[in-house]
Amino acid sequence: MNAFIIGNGFDLAHDLPTSYSDFHSYIFERFPNLNTHYMYVPTTVIGHHGETVVSEEDTASLLCYLLNDVCGDDWKDFENALGKIDLFERFNDLERVYDRDGDRNLWHEAYNNEDRTTDLSCAIPMIKVFFSDWIKSIQPANKKIKGFSEIIDSENDLFITFNYTHTLEELYGCKKVVHMHGEVGKEIIIGHNGTKDYTEENPSTPIGYYNSLQDIYDGLRKNTDEVIRRHYDEIKSIADCEKIYSYGFSYSNVDIPYIKMICESIKSSNVSWLFNAYDCNRIDYYKETVSKNGFCGKFSKYTV
Repeated sequence: MNAFIIGNGFDLAHDLPTSYSDFHSYIFERFPNLNTHYMYVPTTVIGHHGETVVSEEDTASLLCYLLNDVCGDDWKDFENALGKIDLFERFNDLERVYDRDGDRNLWHEAYNNEDRTTDLSCAIPMIKVFFSDWIKSIQPANKKIKGFSEIIDSENDLFITFNYTHTLEELYGCKKVVHMHGEVGKEIIIGHNGTKDYTEENPSTPIGYYNSLQDIYDGLRKNTDEVIRRHYDEIKSIADCEKIYSYGFSYSNVDIPYIKMICESIKSSNVSWLFNAYDCNRIDYYKETVSKNGFCGKFSKYTV
């Protein structure tokens, strides 16, 4: 049995629009009247069944404003940007309130802050809903890569994929596929790997709302420990594999826990780790990353 680590470069090689810049384009196609030139926090209302409702278009405008501010309008650094959104600044437009005697009405200001926090708590997590809707809108790939078909055993090889599409299953008939970050039609996992603590970083934030802002921030974090726990037994099945092929995987910092677990699950001295020759400019970095996390076998390249 061999194992394959599959990243987004695999779907891109099948001409699927799965880059973060494609997600950015999807948002603007879905909401053509977005206004991203100023920060407007949409107000929540109570729906007919008592649920909290927020305008999707206004929410998309806010999210695009926030993300563009962090990573530009190509969204190449989309997931990291989720951890860099400045939630503190979202309170700057709230004016001070004074009573009839000219003294600040801190109670009234606290209510305004609470309302703003509620609005942010409803709006910002909607990025996950939009992302999931985008994944569902992507049409399946329809043309195989011949070289890839020739090196896989679709019945017995294990495919550890960080993609959400079913390209492996539908196009290549792969039976043992582990979707680490979810899959189309099911829960989708996206997020940053930051560790910000709102109770320490900005004492000027309205007192009493640290926890709410922390909840928003934590809700956008990718819980890699939980992902590993969920797929632990499946990944451990690669213990006796002879080769690990990497295709379109970026080996970024947020992926390090997965690489470490894979290295711990194999007898690496007996394993060859193969990189796609297409990634020739980054293979040295990939080798260094894998070696630092416990791999002591051989490296090689392959071409498809």
